[in-house]
Amino acid sequence: MPATAPKTNRRRLLVLASLAALLGATLAYSVGDATAARTADLFGKTKSVPKPLCPNKKDQGRCKGTGSVTGFGVKFDGKRGLYKAPSDGHIVAWSVELSKPTKSQREGFGDLFRDPKFGTAPQAGISILKKKGRKSRYKLAKKSPIMPLDDSLGRKPIFTLDKPLRIQKGRIVALTMPTWAPLYTDRVNSKKNFWKASRKSAECGLDFVTEAKPHLRTGTTRDYGCKLTGERVLYWAFFVPKKEKKG
Repeated sequence: MPATAPKTNRRRLLVLASLAALLGATLAYSVGDATAARTADLFGKTKSVPKPLCPNKKDQGRCKGTGSVTGFGVKFDGKRGLYKAPSDGHIVAWSVELSKPTKSQREGFGDLFRDPKFGTAPQAGISILKKKGRKSRYKLAKKSPIMPLDDSLGRKPIFTLDKPLRIQKGRIVALTMPTWAPLYTDRVNSKKNFWKASRKSAECGLDFVTEAKPHLRTGTTRDYGCKLTGERVLYWAFFVPKKEKKG
């Protein structure tokens, strides 16, 4: 869910009037992993990429981020199906674009999106979702480890997976934030951008912000009925198609 960080950690957080589901440290990985990422298909790729809103000088330095949610892009920059696997294969790495909140802003987000298990620091991981039925219900098929983002703020890191996630054709790559992350923007065309969050459609309002929970238990099914228009979460995934057997 999107939220605006306070100027100090003691001030009450100003939450945006909509829900939002929702790179940079130099990471060490093997040559094989780097090659795999370079030769993979990039899920989430668009012609234009907006910057995350934090800090935002036009809004008097307020910082906007999102958290405590699992979500995926349905249409970004006018394109659909950016996170849907076109065939069987593997997700070998993932990436996000992060802004760099101030210390007081980080503390403010931490207070709002505090989690009993994961704490208050920014963190994220990716999830593989399988659609269940005609409605907006999805089963959590697989998930990556949750990665700390503290040292990546203001950058665009690539997180390679020690164990690539197998994905079947038609399944979705979503982003999971058990706490929060500054990778959100609402400065995009509302007709060309929207995503879905792991909330029921009737629970998208501000009253439910502090009660929101990400989709973390593998094998369980959640309602992704919360449609968020005019917003974008900045994440990508590297997909390697399954090799077809010759002969």
